[in-house]
Amino acid sequence: MTWTETRRRQQVLREVRAVAAVRLDGVLPWSDDYADAFAGPDDLFRDLAYFWRIQVEAQIDPGLDEYTLEERRDDLYRRNEGVLRIIDAHRDAQRRREHELAA
Repeated sequence: MTWTETRRRQQVLREVRAVAAVRLDGVLPWSDDYADAFAGPDDLFRDLAYFWRIQVEAQIDPGLDEYTLEERRDDLYRRNEGVLRIIDAHRDAQRRREHELAA
């Protein structure tokens, strides 16, 4: 992946996070304009989920005292509520599909 492609993906992720923060509806924002950076919504979702994992790993240190840990966790969740709603909705949909297949 070239530097230009990497920057474009980062730009799309910033835009998606901003839209998600406003909408708070759990729906992954997708536009055909993103197709130059991501193969499709599933590809975009994977990068968004990866962004979340990196945020948690970078900011939640288990060695912190309980008060500081809770404060950081609250701040992280508050700043990423739109992203978390998308991740939760995706997981819920995945569970429903698995349940339907098992039935």
